[in-house]
Amino acid sequence: MDVKLLNYERSFLFTNSGSAYRPDNTTKNRFTIILSRPISIPPFAKNVMIKCLYASIWNTSPNITINQELHFFRGAIEYVIPISVGLYSLSDMIDTIARFLAEQSLPDDLITLTANYATQRVIFVLKEVNMRIDFTDDNSQLLRVILGFDNRMVGPTTLVFQQESGDEPAAFNQLNSFHVGTSLLNGGGIRINDGEFSTVAIIPVTAAPGSQILFTPINAISLACDSLAGNLVNNVSFWITDEKQRDIIINEPFEISLTITFLARPQD
Repeated sequence: MDVKLLNYERSFLFTNSGSAYRPDNTTKNRFTIILSRPISIPPFAKNVMIKCLYASIWNTSPNITINQELHFFRGAIEYVIPISVGLYSLSDMIDTIARFLAEQSLPDDLITLTANYATQRVIFVLKEVNMRIDFTDDNSQLLRVILGFDNRMVGPTTLVFQQESGDEPAAFNQLNSFHVGTSLLNGGGIRINDGEFSTVAIIPVTAAPGSQILFTPINAISLACDSLAGNLVNNVSFWITDEKQRDIIINEPFEISLTITFLARPQD
């Protein structure tokens, strides 16, 4: 006689905080949760599936991931503007330059930035003749990519308030989506092109820099995780990367709600 299988559902909320949380690297985008009560799925369970119903993450992962320098010359005098690790928009970059000029008692309009939104290029406006910006310095390489300039010297200027446009579109958006992987999948997950990285959720960046992203998919994707059947899971690992599977810096609260469903006999 066939035994009717019943539907079971178990829900979990994981966060990167509390006594159970263990960071696995210095950027804190990889971490493990130590469970006092293991996750247990019956050994004969069938159609074991997992899905993400909710996630919360802050859009604060830096686009300047190592300290940078903006070198410029006013005639023969060189100035170095420090650009610290952080998440910068064009207006943030403008403010950083303006603060440096004020600290050095330089004209506040000596260097300004604007944008050509049609071409997505950044434009430097240099107030004086014989000004240069040096993007060949080793400590300017990430900065120049974000601003859209080649590895070159900009200038020298021959006009007052001369405009110098970027060589490429600006790339302030170094991160377009957060990819969340978990050891609960043990391989598989959402397939990304030709690769599988145990990805359980892809969270698009839908909030401004410094704001919280609330991810509540309308149609949550159910992913097979039959390897959970019959195994006690004492630790669950997570990793949050960008869309290219690169580690990112996570310093703010993160949480994710996962639901596991399966079919099993009543006595299981």
